[in-house]
Amino acid sequence: MCQASVWEMEPPEFDGRKLTALYCGDESAAKSTVAELIECIGCEPVDVGELRYARLLEASAGIVIKFLFSGRDMYTVLNLIQPEVKPV
Repeated sequence: MCQASVWEMEPPEFDGRKLTALYCGDESAAKSTVAELIECIGCEPVDVGELRYARLLEASAGIVIKFLFSGRDMYTVLNLIQPEVKPV
């Protein structure tokens, strides 16, 4: 959901906030592993639910790609502002 250079940031932070990495899936053990991997690279994992939501994640990435191709900064990301973290 972002340009490759964002993944080279250590850690990937914006305005002092960790980059949000959205993920989904149907197997809880696999999702736990993915969440750990996301945390290991310095991001905030956000579980959006079952695998059926993958198509929505792809559409969200498409929005960021559109911004990048229209000339936005290469560090443009779709990041959540979460003053109160509530379960999805």
